[in-house]
Amino acid sequence: MHRGKLKAIILDDDPLFGSLMLRGASEHGVKATYVRRVQDLAGLDLEAFDMALVDFNLDGQSGIQVAQSKLSLPVVLMTSVPRWAAIELAAIKVVNLRAFIRKRRSPAKMWAEVLEALDETA
Repeated sequence: MHRGKLKAIILDDDPLFGSLMLRGASEHGVKATYVRRVQDLAGLDLEAFDMALVDFNLDGQSGIQVAQSKLSLPVVLMTSVPRWAAIELAAIKVVNLRAFIRKRRSPAKMWAEVLEALDETA
């Protein structure tokens, strides 16, 4: 996937984190759109995007549920919760999942990890 042309959706219920991830995307040449709520996905032309970066813990549902039911494009899930092993096991069933990353690092490092995962699975 060519990074300069990559178009991504960032879905996270924390607007401050979403803003930081938008900035990190820009630094990596990724054109990103931020949405705060799952229902905001309905207003997007999902086919215009190459991937989605989705928070694991969203208001009312998990990122796994969103990846399975709302998104057909490649998904990278992210989390800051410490139950890493249990989350990874739950995420194994997500067909379009490309990676699972931890939030507890800089947005630039998170995007580097996202892009590496997408390159490996392309």
